[in-house]
Amino acid sequence: MKFKTILLINLLINLNLYAFEALMPSQATNKAIDNFEQIEDEFFTGDDYFSNDYSTNTSPSFKCSDAKGKYKFKEYSLEDFVCQSKFLAFRDNYFADLYNLIVKEAPNLKEKALKIARERIAKTQKECIDGYSKYFQVRVKYNYSVGNSIHCTRSYYRNSTAKLALLLYKNNKELFKRIYGEDYEKFKEVFEDTLKYVPILYSFRDLKDIKKTDKKPYAEFLRKYDDYTGDYDNYRIHDLIYIVLVQYSLIDKNGHLILPENRKEE
Repeated sequence: MKFKTILLINLLINLNLYAFEALMPSQATNKAIDNFEQIEDEFFTGDDYFSNDYSTNTSPSFKCSDAKGKYKFKEYSLEDFVCQSKFLAFRDNYFADLYNLIVKEAPNLKEKALKIARERIAKTQKECIDGYSKYFQVRVKYNYSVGNSIHCTRSYYRNSTAKLALLLYKNNKELFKRIYGEDYEKFKEVFEDTLKYVPILYSFRDLKDIKKTDKKPYAEFLRKYDDYTGDYDNYRIHDLIYIVLVQYSLIDKNGHLILPENRKEE
């Protein structure tokens, strides 16, 4: 009997049937801040341009330089922002990985997924980039912070990722479960709440002064996900999508998607 028990335990291990032990919520937020450097706290605003050092830190899903090593993009273009910002490169990688996996495993959703991707680019270009284009370089010379464009672009990556994931949940729940694991319903709820409560941001200040006790939609979001805000509510959780991905080890430091069968417990 003892020998059979050992065999059964080994089989369970090999089949990866043991429940994955996720991080506690505040631990996940702290890791997303300290280890991943992708989430804001009371001191860190998460909008630094040139933080990526021409993509030597985190490369996005596309190449920033040609075969000869020459940088490809015009300064202050959308592609330039993604290449220059580790925050945008990180989010671009996750969006691209999720999109590519959906197109590969559920080709019937390709057109709808492509529509979401195209809308993200169009809205980002119109609201985050073009709005500054006429006076952009003049403003920069006078210490204008390009962080507004970073935050705005981050917002559209966040929302589009949520839309893409919910498209999958609605049309192919099995693939959604395969991507998000045993607590897939929690991910679905976070995606829905992100679209419901978190607005498009144009500055880190947009949500800075909203408290859990306020009568605003984002305050309700803070109340619901209070466990993620840390001691004294110092953590900014509008990018909760990525915090929960970190919590379940379903994303790496460069923003790439990790499937449950490939993740490692801390």
